Amino acid sequence: MAKKILCFGDSITKGHPGVTYLKYLTNKKKYKNMGLSGDTLIGMTKRLTKTLSLKRNNDVTGIIVGIGTNDIIQPFLNDYSWMWRLRVKMLFKRGSIPTKKILEFEEEYIKMLKILKSSNKQILIFSLPYLETKEVCLSEKIVEYNELIKNLCLEYDIPFVDYYSWQVVEKGKLKNTGFSFMSKNPLLVGFDTLLTSYLQLTEFISKKRNLGLTIDGCHLNNYSSKNLAHLIEETYKTIE
Repeated sequence: MAKKILCFGDSITKGHPGVTYLKYLTNKKKYKNMGLSGDTLIGMTKRLTKTLSLKRNNDVTGIIVGIGTNDIIQPFLNDYSWMWRLRVKMLFKRGSIPTKKILEFEEEYIKMLKILKSSNKQILIFSLPYLETKEVCLSEKIVEYNELIKNLCLEYDIPFVDYYSWQVVEKGKLKNTGFSFMSKNPLLVGFDTLLTSYLQLTEFISKKRNLGLTIDGCHLNNYSSKNLAHLIEETYKTIE
């Protein structure tokens, strides 16, 4: 039977803005991009449950998940500017609802892991990304949430790709000191999607902002996406 692997997540998976790691996976036809920009753990879990209930997905053999960044970033963006407040409100109405604190995040993550385990598919989870930003509160939460995710994956015996640690090491190797964060105008983030996801100007944008791993402090450039794909495939080989 041909393998069919669903890739669930947010903009890191979708590649809007930035570059999706699916671009660099071998045998691309067996992977389906189920990423949704701006999605949260709660929103993605609902999509995951609905997807697995559909008969047309009975032939799915594996699921790759990377989710949780927006549970940290969305509340920050809500206070970032009035324009982002409107955008966050729209995301909330769509169902991309962030968890309020790490204890709620843990509860919702466990729910998701139980759904994944009961699906009897080959599961792989990758960490939240490193943020090339000077927003210390965000960076600290990324570390805290990643530690939780790692421990939960260990507890539930699910393969975990520590992509964050790879990015931290690479930031040092590149001797890149650039930091940035998304514009206070969400429309400009949409413009980044046009430039990077469609016009293939990812490297130009990344270098212009003096960033080594991302295009805006969060979303992946080609270098990061290519190596995330490599880490995922290398780990996935061990569970096939």
